[in-house]
Amino acid sequence: MAWRQIRSRPVVTGTTIMIIAVSVALMLSISMASEGIKRGISESSAPYGMIVGSKGSETQLIFNTIFLLDRPLGNVPWDFYEAIKADPRVQAVVPFALGDNFQGYRIVGTDERFFEMRSRPGAPPAFVISQGRRFERPFEAVLGAKTAQDTGLRVGDTFVSSHGTDHHEGLESDEHREMPYTVVGIMRPTHTPVDRGIFVHYESYWRLHEHESAVEHDAIRAAPSDQVADTPHMLSGSDSGDLSHGITAFLVHPKGYVELMQLYQEINASPHAQAVLPGQVLGKIFEQIGFGAEVLGAIAWLVLALAVITVCLTLYQSIEVKRKDFYLMRAIGASRLHVFFVVALEAVWLFFLGELFGWALSYVVYAFLAYGIGERLSIAMPFFFDAGAAWKLALLLIGGLVVAVITAFLTYRTQLDSALRMEAS
Repeated sequence: MAWRQIRSRPVVTGTTIMIIAVSVALMLSISMASEGIKRGISESSAPYGMIVGSKGSETQLIFNTIFLLDRPLGNVPWDFYEAIKADPRVQAVVPFALGDNFQGYRIVGTDERFFEMRSRPGAPPAFVISQGRRFERPFEAVLGAKTAQDTGLRVGDTFVSSHGTDHHEGLESDEHREMPYTVVGIMRPTHTPVDRGIFVHYESYWRLHEHESAVEHDAIRAAPSDQVADTPHMLSGSDSGDLSHGITAFLVHPKGYVELMQLYQEINASPHAQAVLPGQVLGKIFEQIGFGAEVLGAIAWLVLALAVITVCLTLYQSIEVKRKDFYLMRAIGASRLHVFFVVALEAVWLFFLGELFGWALSYVVYAFLAYGIGERLSIAMPFFFDAGAAWKLALLLIGGLVVAVITAFLTYRTQLDSALRMEAS
């Protein structure tokens, strides 16, 4: 009888179920997205150890080096890099030179040790070539999977880089065209920001910018004297810097934990650079994400409470409409308890179907969010079963049922008894 009551009012029933479903999807998708972003960021940063860069924002250094976002802070002196590299406590050092792009995709100057980075000891290399080979000399480039897909570049193609970290601010010049890059390899998809990178030998940066500085210097000497003061320097700013005398950042793999702590303290005490542990910085970011998720979650619970109230009002209106039907049920022998349970079961069906559709809808919303973040940032948000969703749905079902039952009880007590007395009289 309860199921037939629901089917007899498709518009009202569908609207009620949709309100519950949207509210549930909002609540679940917020918590899932928060956890998914955390897992994606952790997976992306797994191959990186301690990162050393110029003094400045720790978060900016992490986002620029690992996630290929934001602007480079500046350069670390090459002598300092060589000193850390030669330190007996260091097992491996991987350099990073940043500041150029091709169609908005960051060009990362590094060396062959980049392709030996691993997410944990004993694990296979995190970055593997699927087509072609690694770069072996300057101006040979290895593309991330996403970069190759979006730009259409293939092994053997050439391209010209631009200054800056974004395509709209890039400045392609004739000097660049004299020193193009040749694609020699394409990496296997990693579902990390590496997929959006272009990896070249760091000496490419040096030669390119030294050549451009020489050309620019000759142009300034040949220009009229009244124009020299107004000529901007093409290598000014943190996006470019003097790469021939430094490097943007470098990754340090110490031999052990004790060596890691010693180097961390010594580097941060020096005036040349700062050492950052990605886990600590990402932990702070996760706290901010968690706080934001809690605020949005509170809003979602408020929306859900409004949905429960809406269901109660719908049930109340339904009782008003079906008052004669309930009277007929009483007249043919149905007890008040029987009628009461029919109404309660109707509420159970509404909440159950609403939660079921809402749970499914939350994964659809999560899929869209994961796709958008993956396309924009190349951070993979994995699909997972949210164990916390089970108790949330159960709590909602119990709470909704309690509110609906109380509403139905009060309504029947005041209206059904009243109707019976009117009919009897």
